Amino acid sequence: LFSSLLGLEVLIARDCRNIQSPVLTIQGLAAAVPNLRVLDFSGTSLQDRTVAHLASSLPSLRELWLRKCNRLRSPKIEHAQLLKLSLAKCDALEAPCILMPQLEHLILSQTNVEAEV
Repeated sequence: LFSSLLGLEVLIARDCRNIQSPVLTIQGLAAAVPNLRVLDFSGTSLQDRTVAHLASSLPSLRELWLRKCNRLRSPKIEHAQLLKLSLAKCDALEAPCILMPQLEHLILSQTNVEAEV
């Protein structure tokens, strides 16, 4: 699957409940799509550690959409070039740690996040 994605800049895999993305899958994705700029895994079962690894493995990423990823609780997301991050409607989200110096848009609507991120 990944070998056919070379050159892809946008990947949308919404509502794929079975995507839990073990590390090998993330490494394969990062190697196959080094120029990926937009990634939308909204509605998937990604967990904190996987999201952290995903962000650090895709340096060309500019937008990351994780709406309704209800297994996310306290992800630590670091990325030097990410411009937009959506964690909207992540019901279990409590205390994300977001380290992104270029971030322009952070969407946290309908989450339990109350403190500064």
